[in-house]
Amino acid sequence: MVELQVEDYTSTVETSGIVRAHNEVTLTSQVPGRIVSIAPQFEDGAFFKRGEVLVQLEEADFAAAVASGEAQLAQASAGHAQEKARAAQARRNWEDLGYEDEPNELVLRLPQLREAEARMEAAKTQLAQARRNLKRAKVVAPFDGRVRQRLAGISQTVSGGTSLGRIFAVDYAEVRLPISGN
Repeated sequence: MVELQVEDYTSTVETSGIVRAHNEVTLTSQVPGRIVSIAPQFEDGAFFKRGEVLVQLEEADFAAAVASGEAQLAQASAGHAQEKARAAQARRNWEDLGYEDEPNELVLRLPQLREAEARMEAAKTQLAQARRNLKRAKVVAPFDGRVRQRLAGISQTVSGGTSLGRIFAVDYAEVRLPISGN
């Protein structure tokens, strides 16, 4: 009789499998424009860091939209201030005339005031969108990774959603091994 003993045993299994990135995406532009520069890190096989600008679109049209949005907001703010003053003056005029009852909304210019407020809010929203679009003229790496394939080139005009290339994260990978029942 032989007594069994517990001991470590290393086994080796030879197999082949597939290693693939856990996170692979198509890099796209969120805004339309003409590509004016491409980073050296945005070449097939190159590595990049999160936050690096990989593709730069021409910013002139986006900057002009921001300037236009700022002007529209200034106009809307001035219009709102004028309408507020008119509404306050309408209330004072009503009281100066000695009326006892409460004036209606039209007398107090409240519909015009609400319209001026709405124009101001719309101008703020348009300016915020113009600023976001200006920021989006820089296509930034969403994670540390590597370029599988670049699909865009200098001077190419792209639209929102145009595929610029395929990239993948390098933080970890999945290994797929076939297991046979032999």
